[in-house]
Amino acid sequence: MADRNVSASNTFEQFRVEFNELAGDVGDVALLPSSINGQTVNDVIGGIKQLNDGLANVLFPNVIDLPDSSSASSGRVLFGAGDDFQLFHDGTNSQINNSTGELQVNADTIKIKNAASNETMLDATANGAVQLYHDNSVKLASTSTGITVTGNISNGTVNLTFPTVGGAISTEGFSIALATALG
Repeated sequence: MADRNVSASNTFEQFRVEFNELAGDVGDVALLPSSINGQTVNDVIGGIKQLNDGLANVLFPNVIDLPDSSSASSGRVLFGAGDDFQLFHDGTNSQINNSTGELQVNADTIKIKNAASNETMLDATANGAVQLYHDNSVKLASTSTGITVTGNISNGTVNLTFPTVGGAISTEGFSIALATALG
């Protein structure tokens, strides 16, 4: 019997053939290969374990690598009955599609950053603030008593600027700003 040369890049069929050939040799110690994947084989059980470990890398790899999709790709990771949850790249955008129920993200903190991971766009903490950023600067934040706005409020036509006293909106200034905005 020849040595078993199996690597993580082998196909499932290649692993199956090697595993079956090794299993066929059970009972004939003289037919054991001297090594599998560079590891010395001392007995049948050791040889089967090494093939099984290699097979696990194919069935449950650390990285799922789908074909390059510089254009729309049929490579998708599908979950659920009827493939109702999908992860894929359409050639331009990365997509997460959920066609049933809610898409829930369960975490104590959720932070959305830019692709370079050097600018925060949204930061949400369980039992804490939700903050929206512009150019890495908090502009809107929830608090236990309401919200905090940093900067002006604008609808594109009207800008509201609220005068503050000691960090809080001045009641008199608020009335004037609101009256001005509403005309």
